[in-house]
Amino acid sequence: MKPIDYIHLVSEKLGIYEFNLMPIDMQAETLWDKGVFLTNLIIGKMRCNLYSLSNFYVEVEYGKEENEILEFRTFKRGKRLEKYIDQVELDDLL
Repeated sequence: MKPIDYIHLVSEKLGIYEFNLMPIDMQAETLWDKGVFLTNLIIGKMRCNLYSLSNFYVEVEYGKEENEILEFRTFKRGKRLEKYIDQVELDDLL
């Protein structure tokens, strides 16, 4: 896709499929601009931040020592989301 196509996607309701098609730099920009930070986890040398974006979630994995993005993982439900349940304060969502 051309850069102008991405601008159109971001302004429309962005889906998980469209997000996954974006280059990593556009994914990062979209997530920082449109995503809602929910919580984070630290597992060994890995740090993961969880964001809500449109109708899906994005998990951003960072190298703890390098503090750089290693991977974006998208999902709507399942085991990846369940590991964050204890991290989210329900009172904060009300």
